[in-house]
Amino acid sequence: MSKDTEKVTNVKPFNRTIFRRKAWEAYVEKRERTVLPRLVAPPVLVFFWILFALLLSAGGIAWWDEVPIYTAGSGILLEQPASSLSGAHEMMALIFLPTSRLLPLQRGVSIQLQAEKIGPGGSGQIERVEPGLTSPQDARKRYMLDGALALLITRPSMVVFVSVQPPLSSPMYP
Repeated sequence: MSKDTEKVTNVKPFNRTIFRRKAWEAYVEKRERTVLPRLVAPPVLVFFWILFALLLSAGGIAWWDEVPIYTAGSGILLEQPASSLSGAHEMMALIFLPTSRLLPLQRGVSIQLQAEKIGPGGSGQIERVEPGLTSPQDARKRYMLDGALALLITRPSMVVFVSVQPPLSSPMYP
């Protein structure tokens, strides 16, 4: 063995670093700890949670609230004989609704009526819903529709009787 190799093997390793021991341990500890990236600031995060809560509550209200159903149909106004209680003539509307969308109609449901496209509106309550569908021929025979009234019904439809509240009246719409 040469002298040079002996010197190298006899040399003690140098354990000194330029860092203090506590600082080095803190540095190593921070590197080992899991750090999540900060994507949004805390006020923004709070805003999003409040927005989420508002959307959730609005969805809950919409879920439990009734949603109106709209459909268009043809109909005629009928003047009923005077009743013994009120002594006044009552107006009934005979409405023919298309079967393309079967509606869950039942007696007592409040509905809105409108005469023609720009005419005055009115309200009423369903008095009776005829069971099943009525063909145009059966409707013409049953309700004695002739002339222009016979042209109201062109396809099978649901027949609904509605008691009409003013302002709709038969002198305005013959």
